[in-house]
Amino acid sequence: MASEQSILAAIANSGSAYKALAAHLKAEDFTDPGQLVLREIKGYYRTDPEAVRVDLGLLAERVKRHGKTAKQADMLADVVAGLKGELSPLNVAQEYLALRREAVGVRLANALISGAKREVVDELLEDYTKWNTALSLDDGPRERVEADIIKMMGEELDPAKRVPILPAILRDKLDGGVHRGDCVVVFGRPNSGKSTFCINATSGFLRSGLRVLWIENEDRANKTRGRVLLRLLQMNKLEWMKDPEGSLAKANELGYGNFIYEPVYPGSVGEIEALVQKHKPDVFVVNQVRNLVVKAGSKVEQLDVAANRLRSIGKKHDAVTFLVTQARDGGFEKPVLYMEDVDSSHTGIPAAADLMIGVGITRDLRRQNMTCLSVCKNKASTYEDHFYVKVDPLCDKLISQRDH
Repeated sequence: MASEQSILAAIANSGSAYKALAAHLKAEDFTDPGQLVLREIKGYYRTDPEAVRVDLGLLAERVKRHGKTAKQADMLADVVAGLKGELSPLNVAQEYLALRREAVGVRLANALISGAKREVVDELLEDYTKWNTALSLDDGPRERVEADIIKMMGEELDPAKRVPILPAILRDKLDGGVHRGDCVVVFGRPNSGKSTFCINATSGFLRSGLRVLWIENEDRANKTRGRVLLRLLQMNKLEWMKDPEGSLAKANELGYGNFIYEPVYPGSVGEIEALVQKHKPDVFVVNQVRNLVVKAGSKVEQLDVAANRLRSIGKKHDAVTFLVTQARDGGFEKPVLYMEDVDSSHTGIPAAADLMIGVGITRDLRRQNMTCLSVCKNKASTYEDHFYVKVDPLCDKLISQRDH
């Protein structure tokens, strides 16, 4: 295991190293004696936040008081006496990362062996994924803030600077599309066409040369990958079967190589951030949010936490986030959807959205191969309305007068 002694030595001998690490220190990562020393070091810096280092003599006296016997007191004093030398803040952070990885791994292994409850294992698994993909104790990238005001306003106001989104009628109503870092929530009743909407949008992103990460915990992998492929080619499965090699070559020319599919079972926010860090997409789709494992109380709280954390990931990584979730019961024969129609989370999910699109369906619309798209929240402009589009069910294309 990474040396807890070196970590304790570093934060005791360097106030700057302690400040770099303070927010991340977890007592459970240390042995019992290490926890006592850590507690006293924290107390020292709380008393004197500007301290350059801890007085090791004073620290030894404080730690010895925890010994129930003279022998225990001497042993604890020996631990402090061994806190020699120091590391730079960067090196101590890397040392602690190693300690955390191993400590969380041990706890996860013990939970699996002992048959712990699923929620306990899921929580440890999320922590394990987080710490095994972290390159530093920093949260990673930060939302890009443009220093040049003229350039910033150009990016905000010029439709050509936006990420174009299909169908074309929606792109036009959104003044060219969405911005990087925006969170798009797509919701509707089961089998209303949510996946079709996202597949149609994905084809447009790929044709624009963008990199798309599709994270799936709902449908089969091959089913989704095949639907994206046929939509990109604008062909049905019979047309594909006539010339698979030629069709695949054409798909690659159109950008299919920029489509990345990652299944999760059912996945956590930590896993998703690890995948975003790994693949560095321009757009990532999460289908579906409600299936994710989230450390929160009720289902409403879980959806709220998931939506807001996923939105933060998109902002940090300068990517457009697509979150797919359900509409509440009663929406089967309701073509026009509003924010309050989203399932369970009537505050958290809408609050996380920069753009919210309801996919509405009725029996009559289904017979006509049509669907209703409701823009029920739009931070980028004042447009909030609904419109109808034709659906080509053979290749998941949403067709409007301006589509291509």
